[in-house]
Amino acid sequence: MALQAAGGVGQVVLAGGDGRRIGGAKPDRLLAGQSLLAHVCDGVTGPLAVAVRADTSLPEIPGAERIIDPPGIAGPLAALVSAFAWARGRGLCWVQLRPCDAPFLPADLTHSLLARAISSGALSALPESLERLHPACGLWHVTLLALAEQRALAGRLSLIGLAHAAGHASVAWEAAPDQDPFANINTPEDLLAAEARLSRRASQP
Repeated sequence: MALQAAGGVGQVVLAGGDGRRIGGAKPDRLLAGQSLLAHVCDGVTGPLAVAVRADTSLPEIPGAERIIDPPGIAGPLAALVSAFAWARGRGLCWVQLRPCDAPFLPADLTHSLLARAISSGALSALPESLERLHPACGLWHVTLLALAEQRALAGRLSLIGLAHAAGHASVAWEAAPDQDPFANINTPEDLLAAEARLSRRASQP
């Protein structure tokens, strides 16, 4: 399959949440001596942007552009709207979302989702693990911008709702509960569990 024919993919990290459950400033929180934001950006190739609220401060990520969520839209849909506009301005056809609190995302995430989207003809492709879809880690075609804006104006802010409205495909990843590649870090306890997970990984031959 010639994936290049599908057009370019922009990688956009969602970093605009307030992170109240972890004490605020979630992108800055350290995991194994590195910020969560840096963990998520590590190894990402191609155009990269970080979507934030206007007043969000961030650790420096070389090569990453900062894009601002529209002030009238709440939640991750705001980041997706700004991501679509950013991607279209650079001639990209797809946006791959990456939450700043998901440091274990699969290395083949974008390739697998793009292959599924092309083979199915869908405008979005969502990863699935442990019988759950993860729209905040999904791949979205930029032609969904108008639909996303319409839903935002109507107060329909759910990413999964947008996926259902647009039509989506899915790709399932096998995972044990303590090894979910799409696990989020929302609390101090989650951060400790992630530290332990990295330690176990480092100790494996």
